[in-house]
Amino acid sequence: VEQELIKLCFNPNAELRKLINDRINTNWIINNSNRKIFSVISIHLNSDSPPNPSILMNELEEKERKLLAHLVIDIDELIDANINMAIDCLKRLESYWLKNTLNNLRQRLKGNITDEIEIDIVSEINEIQKQLNNIL
Repeated sequence: VEQELIKLCFNPNAELRKLINDRINTNWIINNSNRKIFSVISIHLNSDSPPNPSILMNELEEKERKLLAHLVIDIDELIDANINMAIDCLKRLESYWLKNTLNNLRQRLKGNITDEIEIDIVSEINEIQKQLNNIL
């Protein structure tokens, strides 16, 4: 999903790219290489034209350059992407991140914690569950 988001950032539709820029929380991007690539791309998302991969390559290290080159090779498959595809991608990213956060909090509950910390964790779990339900 993260790489799909990166591909969507090269879409010629400026409105789609602006939507991604406005709604993304970079914490949702878990993979470090994907996060580095997105941070370089994100600067260009509000532009009238899509980011130029050649320019972006100069700002990345070798590992990320190879990954970006691989992603932009088949970029044409997402040229027909629309706003709904971008929204769906963002929802899946957020949902995955929230589920991962929930699992981490549940694991913390299994540890040796004080009652006060347990109450805080349960409260945080409830809040995240509400956010997750609002997405789905």
